Amino acid sequence: MKNVVIVILAVLLAAALIIGSILYTQHFENTNALKDELSRKDTMVGEFQGKIESLRSEAETKVKELENNCEGLVSGLKTQLLSRDAAVRELQGRIERLKSEAQTEIGQLKTTQEGLVSGLRTQLVSKDVMLRDFKGKIATETNERDRLQRQLSVVGGEKNQLRERVQDLQSAHNAVVSELRGQIERREVTVGRLKEKLSITFVDRILFEFGKASITLQGKEVLKKVGEILKNVQAKQIRVVGHTDNIPIKESYRYKFSSNWELSAARASAVVRYFQEEIGLDPINLEAVGRSFYEPVASNETQEGRAHNRRVHIIIAPKIEQE
Repeated sequence: MKNVVIVILAVLLAAALIIGSILYTQHFENTNALKDELSRKDTMVGEFQGKIESLRSEAETKVKELENNCEGLVSGLKTQLLSRDAAVRELQGRIERLKSEAQTEIGQLKTTQEGLVSGLRTQLVSKDVMLRDFKGKIATETNERDRLQRQLSVVGGEKNQLRERVQDLQSAHNAVVSELRGQIERREVTVGRLKEKLSITFVDRILFEFGKASITLQGKEVLKKVGEILKNVQAKQIRVVGHTDNIPIKESYRYKFSSNWELSAARASAVVRYFQEEIGLDPINLEAVGRSFYEPVASNETQEGRAHNRRVHIIIAPKIEQE
Protein backbone atom coordinates (compact mmCIF):
# COMPACT_ATOMS: atom_id res chain seq x y z
CA MET A 1 0.00 0.00 0.00
CA LYS A 2 2.76 2.36 0.88
CA ASN A 3 4.55 1.43 -2.31
CA VAL A 4 1.53 2.30 -4.34
CA VAL A 5 1.33 5.65 -2.67
CA ILE A 6 4.97 6.23 -3.26
CA VAL A 7 4.67 5.26 -6.89
CA ILE A 8 1.76 7.61 -7.26
CA LEU A 9 3.64 10.37 -5.57
CA ALA A 10 6.64 9.70 -7.74
CA VAL A 11 4.52 9.84 -10.84
CA LEU A 12 2.91 13.05 -9.69
CA LEU A 13 6.28 14.55 -8.89
CA ALA A 14 7.63 13.59 -12.30
CA ALA A 15 4.58 15.05 -13.94
CA ALA A 16 4.96 18.23 -11.94
CA LEU A 17 8.59 18.51 -12.97
CA ILE A 18 7.76 17.98 -16.59
CA ILE A 19 4.97 20.51 -16.47
CA GLY A 20 7.17 22.96 -14.61
CA SER A 21 9.88 22.51 -17.23
CA ILE A 22 7.40 23.06 -19.99
CA LEU A 23 5.96 26.10 -18.27
CA TYR A 24 9.42 27.53 -17.69
CA THR A 25 10.32 27.03 -21.29
CA GLN A 26 7.12 28.75 -22.39
CA HIS A 27 7.70 31.55 -19.88
CA PHE A 28 11.22 32.02 -21.16
CA GLU A 29 10.00 32.10 -24.72
CA ASN A 30 7.17 34.49 -23.80
CA THR A 31 9.58 36.73 -21.92
CA ASN A 32 11.90 36.93 -24.91
CA ALA A 33 8.97 37.63 -27.18
CA LEU A 34 7.75 40.34 -24.87
CA LYS A 35 11.21 41.84 -24.73
CA ASP A 36 11.42 41.84 -28.50
CA GLU A 37 7.92 43.39 -28.66
CA LEU A 38 8.91 45.93 -26.02
CA SER A 39 12.00 46.78 -27.99
CA ARG A 40 9.90 47.31 -31.12
CA LYS A 41 7.46 49.42 -29.15
CA ASP A 42 10.32 51.50 -27.77
CA THR A 43 11.57 52.00 -31.32
CA MET A 44 8.10 53.01 -32.45
CA VAL A 45 7.77 55.33 -29.45
CA GLY A 46 11.06 56.93 -30.40
CA GLU A 47 9.84 57.33 -33.99
CA PHE A 48 6.53 58.75 -32.73
CA GLN A 49 8.32 61.17 -30.42
CA GLY A 50 10.44 62.33 -33.36
CA LYS A 51 7.35 62.82 -35.45
CA ILE A 52 5.68 64.56 -32.52
CA GLU A 53 8.65 66.89 -32.15
CA SER A 54 8.58 67.55 -35.87
CA LEU A 55 4.83 68.19 -35.81
CA ARG A 56 5.23 70.37 -32.74
CA SER A 57 7.87 72.42 -34.54
CA GLU A 58 5.65 72.70 -37.62
CA ALA A 59 2.66 73.60 -35.42
CA GLU A 60 4.64 76.30 -33.65
CA THR A 61 5.72 77.64 -37.04
CA LYS A 62 2.15 77.52 -38.29
CA VAL A 63 0.90 79.16 -35.12
CA LYS A 64 3.40 81.95 -35.52
CA GLU A 65 2.38 82.35 -39.14
CA LEU A 66 -1.29 82.29 -38.13
CA GLU A 67 -0.64 84.79 -35.36
CA ASN A 68 1.09 87.07 -37.85
CA ASN A 69 -1.73 86.56 -40.38
CA CYS A 70 -4.37 87.06 -37.70
CA GLU A 71 -2.75 90.29 -36.57
CA GLY A 72 -2.90 91.53 -40.18
CA LEU A 73 -6.46 90.33 -40.57
CA VAL A 74 -7.48 91.84 -37.25
CA SER A 75 -5.84 95.10 -38.20
CA GLY A 76 -7.64 95.03 -41.60
CA LEU A 77 -10.89 94.07 -39.95
CA LYS A 78 -10.48 96.88 -37.41
CA THR A 79 -9.88 99.30 -40.28
CA GLN A 80 -12.93 97.94 -42.14
CA LEU A 81 -14.95 98.03 -38.92
CA LEU A 82 -14.04 101.67 -38.38
CA SER A 83 -14.98 102.42 -42.00
CA ARG A 84 -18.24 100.48 -41.60
CA ASP A 85 -18.96 102.34 -38.32
CA ALA A 86 -18.46 105.64 -40.15
CA ALA A 87 -20.73 104.43 -42.98
CA VAL A 88 -23.33 103.24 -40.45
CA ARG A 89 -23.24 106.60 -38.67
CA GLU A 90 -23.63 108.34 -42.03
CA LEU A 91 -26.52 106.05 -42.92
CA GLN A 92 -28.14 106.67 -39.54
CA GLY A 93 -27.84 110.39 -40.16
CA ARG A 94 -29.39 110.01 -43.60
CA ILE A 95 -32.15 107.83 -42.12
CA GLU A 96 -32.89 110.47 -39.52
CA ARG A 97 -32.99 113.16 -42.20
CA LEU A 98 -35.21 110.97 -44.38
CA LYS A 99 -37.50 110.30 -41.42
CA SER A 100 -37.77 114.04 -40.77
CA GLU A 101 -38.40 114.75 -44.45
CA ALA A 102 -40.90 111.87 -44.65
CA GLN A 103 -42.77 113.16 -41.59
CA THR A 104 -42.85 116.63 -43.14
CA GLU A 105 -44.12 115.24 -46.46
CA ILE A 106 -46.63 113.02 -44.65
CA GLY A 107 -47.95 116.09 -42.84
CA GLN A 108 -48.19 117.97 -46.11
CA LEU A 109 -49.84 114.97 -47.78
CA LYS A 110 -52.33 114.68 -44.91
CA THR A 111 -53.17 118.35 -45.26
CA THR A 112 -53.45 118.00 -49.04
CA GLN A 113 -55.45 114.79 -48.65
CA GLU A 114 -57.83 116.42 -46.22
CA GLY A 115 -58.32 119.26 -48.69
CA LEU A 116 -58.85 116.80 -51.53
CA VAL A 117 -61.26 114.72 -49.47
CA SER A 118 -63.19 117.84 -48.51
CA GLY A 119 -63.25 118.96 -52.15
CA LEU A 120 -64.26 115.49 -53.31
CA ARG A 121 -67.03 115.37 -50.72
CA THR A 122 -68.28 118.73 -51.94
CA GLN A 123 -68.10 117.48 -55.54
CA LEU A 124 -69.83 114.25 -54.52
CA VAL A 125 -72.67 116.19 -52.93
CA SER A 126 -72.85 118.36 -56.06
CA LYS A 127 -72.80 115.24 -58.26
CA ASP A 128 -75.55 113.68 -56.17
CA VAL A 129 -77.65 116.79 -56.64
CA MET A 130 -76.89 116.76 -60.37
CA LEU A 131 -77.68 113.03 -60.50
CA ARG A 132 -81.04 113.62 -58.85
CA ASP A 133 -81.66 116.47 -61.25
CA PHE A 134 -80.69 114.25 -64.19
CA LYS A 135 -82.94 111.47 -62.93
CA GLY A 136 -85.77 113.96 -62.60
CA LYS A 137 -85.05 115.30 -66.08
CA ILE A 138 -84.87 111.76 -67.45
CA ALA A 139 -88.20 110.95 -65.85
CA THR A 140 -89.63 114.18 -67.22
CA GLU A 141 -88.15 113.49 -70.65
CA THR A 142 -89.48 109.94 -70.52
CA ASN A 143 -92.94 111.21 -69.63
CA GLU A 144 -92.64 113.86 -72.33
CA ARG A 145 -91.49 111.23 -74.83
CA ASP A 146 -94.43 109.00 -73.89
CA ARG A 147 -96.74 111.99 -74.17
CA LEU A 148 -95.29 112.90 -77.57
CA GLN A 149 -95.60 109.29 -78.71
CA ARG A 150 -99.22 109.26 -77.63
CA GLN A 151 -99.70 112.65 -79.27
CA LEU A 152 -97.95 111.35 -82.39
CA SER A 153 -100.29 108.39 -82.42
CA VAL A 154 -103.22 110.77 -81.99
CA VAL A 155 -101.84 113.03 -84.73
CA GLY A 156 -101.42 109.99 -86.95
CA GLY A 157 -105.02 109.06 -86.32
CA GLU A 158 -106.10 112.65 -86.86
CA LYS A 159 -104.06 112.74 -90.06
CA ASN A 160 -105.86 109.65 -91.33
CA GLN A 161 -109.18 111.19 -90.30
CA LEU A 162 -108.24 114.43 -92.02
CA ARG A 163 -107.32 112.54 -95.20
CA GLU A 164 -110.71 110.84 -95.17
CA ARG A 165 -112.52 114.12 -94.43
CA VAL A 166 -110.64 115.88 -97.23
CA GLN A 167 -111.68 113.11 -99.60
CA ASP A 168 -115.29 113.63 -98.45
CA LEU A 169 -114.93 117.38 -99.04
CA GLN A 170 -113.50 116.73 -102.50
CA SER A 171 -116.49 114.56 -103.29
CA ALA A 172 -118.80 117.26 -101.89
CA HIS A 173 -117.00 119.88 -103.96
CA ASN A 174 -117.51 117.85 -107.12
CA ALA A 175 -121.16 117.23 -106.25
CA VAL A 176 -121.84 120.93 -105.50
CA VAL A 177 -120.16 121.98 -108.74
CA SER A 178 -122.28 119.45 -110.61
CA GLU A 179 -125.56 120.46 -108.90
CA LEU A 180 -125.00 124.22 -109.12
CA ARG A 181 -123.36 124.37 -112.54
CA GLY A 182 -125.95 126.82 -113.86
CA GLN A 183 -125.63 129.20 -110.90
CA ILE A 184 -121.83 128.95 -111.10
CA GLU A 185 -121.88 129.80 -114.79
CA ARG A 186 -124.11 132.83 -114.04
CA ARG A 187 -121.62 133.78 -111.30
CA GLU A 188 -124.33 133.58 -108.67
CA VAL A 189 -122.39 130.88 -106.80
CA THR A 190 -118.66 130.43 -106.36
CA VAL A 191 -117.24 127.08 -105.24
CA GLY A 192 -113.64 126.79 -104.19
CA ARG A 193 -111.14 124.83 -102.11
CA LEU A 194 -109.08 126.46 -99.36
CA LYS A 195 -106.51 123.81 -98.37
CA GLU A 196 -108.62 121.25 -96.49
CA LYS A 197 -111.76 123.42 -96.58
CA LEU A 198 -114.65 123.66 -99.01
CA SER A 199 -115.88 127.19 -99.73
CA ILE A 200 -119.29 128.07 -101.24
CA THR A 201 -120.22 131.71 -101.76
CA PHE A 202 -123.73 132.89 -102.73
CA VAL A 203 -124.52 136.39 -103.93
CA ASP A 204 -127.35 137.75 -101.84
CA ARG A 205 -129.89 138.03 -104.66
CA ILE A 206 -130.00 134.21 -105.12
CA LEU A 207 -130.97 133.70 -101.47
CA PHE A 208 -132.58 136.92 -100.23
CA GLU A 209 -134.59 139.88 -101.44
CA PHE A 210 -132.91 143.24 -101.08
CA GLY A 211 -132.67 144.32 -97.43
CA LYS A 212 -134.39 141.18 -96.13
CA ALA A 213 -133.25 138.08 -94.22
CA SER A 214 -136.00 135.66 -95.33
CA ILE A 215 -134.76 132.97 -97.73
CA THR A 216 -136.52 133.05 -101.11
CA LEU A 217 -138.00 129.98 -102.77
CA GLN A 218 -135.14 129.98 -105.26
CA GLY A 219 -132.71 130.26 -102.37
CA LYS A 220 -134.30 127.32 -100.57
CA GLU A 221 -133.96 125.16 -103.67
CA VAL A 222 -130.28 126.01 -103.96
CA LEU A 223 -129.64 125.51 -100.24
CA LYS A 224 -131.51 122.19 -100.31
CA LYS A 225 -129.15 120.89 -103.02
CA VAL A 226 -126.17 122.03 -101.01
CA GLY A 227 -127.58 120.72 -97.71
CA GLU A 228 -128.32 117.26 -99.12
CA ILE A 229 -124.73 117.04 -100.33
CA LEU A 230 -123.37 118.19 -96.96
CA LYS A 231 -125.40 115.51 -95.17
CA ASN A 232 -123.10 112.92 -96.77
CA VAL A 233 -119.94 114.63 -95.46
CA GLN A 234 -118.84 112.96 -92.23
CA ALA A 235 -117.50 114.96 -89.26
CA LYS A 236 -117.71 118.45 -90.70
CA GLN A 237 -117.93 121.92 -89.20
CA ILE A 238 -120.12 124.33 -91.19
CA ARG A 239 -119.63 128.04 -90.71
CA VAL A 240 -122.07 130.44 -92.40
CA VAL A 241 -120.86 134.06 -92.66
CA GLY A 242 -123.12 136.90 -93.75
CA HIS A 243 -121.64 139.97 -95.53
CA THR A 244 -123.18 143.26 -96.71
CA ASP A 245 -122.05 146.31 -98.66
CA ASN A 246 -121.41 149.62 -96.92
CA ILE A 247 -124.77 151.17 -97.77
CA PRO A 248 -126.59 151.97 -94.51
CA ILE A 249 -129.88 150.22 -93.77
CA LYS A 250 -132.88 152.24 -95.03
CA GLU A 251 -134.95 153.85 -92.35
CA SER A 252 -137.99 151.77 -93.39
CA TYR A 253 -136.06 148.57 -92.47
CA ARG A 254 -134.30 149.85 -89.37
CA TYR A 255 -137.12 148.72 -87.13
CA LYS A 256 -135.92 145.19 -87.91
CA PHE A 257 -132.17 145.67 -88.62
CA SER A 258 -130.53 148.58 -86.88
CA SER A 259 -127.37 148.24 -88.96
CA ASN A 260 -125.60 146.01 -91.42
CA TRP A 261 -124.35 143.99 -88.47
CA GLU A 262 -127.83 142.76 -87.65
CA LEU A 263 -128.68 142.13 -91.33
CA SER A 264 -125.51 140.08 -92.00
CA ALA A 265 -125.99 138.06 -88.80
CA ALA A 266 -129.70 137.48 -89.52
CA ARG A 267 -128.97 136.15 -93.01
CA ALA A 268 -126.30 133.78 -91.68
CA SER A 269 -128.69 132.62 -88.95
CA ALA A 270 -131.47 132.04 -91.50
CA VAL A 271 -129.23 129.74 -93.57
CA VAL A 272 -128.08 127.85 -90.43
CA ARG A 273 -131.68 127.45 -89.26
CA TYR A 274 -132.73 126.15 -92.70
CA PHE A 275 -129.93 123.57 -92.67
CA GLN A 276 -130.97 122.45 -89.21
CA GLU A 277 -134.76 122.41 -89.58
CA GLU A 278 -135.25 121.53 -93.25
CA ILE A 279 -132.20 119.47 -94.12
CA GLY A 280 -131.58 117.89 -90.71
CA LEU A 281 -127.96 118.87 -90.20
CA ASP A 282 -126.70 118.54 -86.62
CA PRO A 283 -126.72 122.05 -85.02
CA ILE A 284 -123.58 121.07 -83.10
CA ASN A 285 -121.73 121.36 -86.41
CA LEU A 286 -123.33 124.68 -87.44
CA GLU A 287 -122.12 128.22 -86.78
CA ALA A 288 -123.62 131.59 -87.83
CA VAL A 289 -121.48 134.75 -88.05
CA GLY A 290 -122.26 138.28 -89.19
CA ARG A 291 -119.38 140.42 -90.56
CA SER A 292 -121.35 143.42 -91.84
CA PHE A 293 -119.31 145.23 -94.53
CA TYR A 294 -115.89 144.84 -92.91
CA GLU A 295 -114.59 142.08 -95.18
CA PRO A 296 -115.30 143.33 -98.72
CA VAL A 297 -114.14 141.32 -101.76
CA ALA A 298 -114.66 144.23 -104.16
CA SER A 299 -114.91 147.97 -104.11
CA ASN A 300 -118.04 149.49 -102.58
CA GLU A 301 -117.64 152.48 -104.88
CA THR A 302 -119.46 150.73 -107.74
CA GLN A 303 -122.78 148.98 -107.98
CA GLU A 304 -121.11 145.83 -109.32
CA GLY A 305 -118.60 145.81 -106.50
CA ARG A 306 -121.31 146.27 -103.88
CA ALA A 307 -123.23 143.35 -105.44
CA HIS A 308 -120.19 141.11 -104.94
CA ASN A 309 -119.82 142.24 -101.35
CA ARG A 310 -123.45 141.33 -100.51
CA ARG A 311 -122.93 137.61 -100.09
CA VAL A 312 -123.32 134.57 -97.87
CA HIS A 313 -120.15 132.56 -97.46
CA ILE A 314 -120.34 128.92 -96.33
CA ILE A 315 -117.10 127.28 -95.15
CA ILE A 316 -117.08 123.51 -94.61
CA ALA A 317 -114.06 122.23 -92.67
CA PRO A 318 -113.23 118.70 -91.51
CA LYS A 319 -113.89 118.04 -87.84
CA ILE A 320 -111.31 115.85 -86.17
CA GLU A 321 -112.78 113.58 -83.50
CA GLN A 322 -110.62 113.31 -80.40
CA GLU A 323 -110.18 109.79 -79.05
